[in-house]
Amino acid sequence: MFSTSGNNFSKQTVHDYFYNMPNLKDLSMKGNNFTGTLPSFFGEINSLQLLDLESNQLTGEIPTWYGLMTNLHVLMLNRNYLTGTG
Repeated sequence: MFSTSGNNFSKQTVHDYFYNMPNLKDLSMKGNNFTGTLPSFFGEINSLQLLDLESNQLTGEIPTWYGLMTNLHVLMLNRNYLTGTG
């Protein structure tokens, strides 16, 4: 598991630092002041099972392909400013 939870960084977008981690399974980045839309590079981490982006300032629509990530079992996006249908 890789966690940056609760660091309350200065407002910034989520960077693709994790793109080259093909075996990453759990990623928790909640409570970090991240802004912008949900990045597409998470969809390329095929081993990802848990993605926690709770309590940031993410905006925009939740891409439907997030629901198609076959290994993703837990997706936490609450406490952001996201839209979309379930």
